[in-house]
Amino acid sequence: MKKIITFILIITLTKLYAQTTEFNSLLQTHVDSKGFVDYKSLKQNEGKLDGYLSYLEKTSPEKSWSANKEKAFWINVYNAYTLKII
Repeated sequence: MKKIITFILIITLTKLYAQTTEFNSLLQTHVDSKGFVDYKSLKQNEGKLDGYLSYLEKTSPEKSWSANKEKAFWINVYNAYTLKII
């Protein structure tokens, strides 16, 4: 039983890390050092943004999360949806 729980935990953490890494990659690629977004080039990678938004829709903060982790989650939600809307 412990092996199954460990396996599920590893898969979940790997997926979480992969999705966050994907969003960070999008930001690094399409946002310059002054914070300006190249929306035209971002539009070309819209599928990656949509994938991240899909992940966010399936995720909700857990009671075990720290206040900072929950705050970071909601900031990422806000930023990702703002990029999509614009």
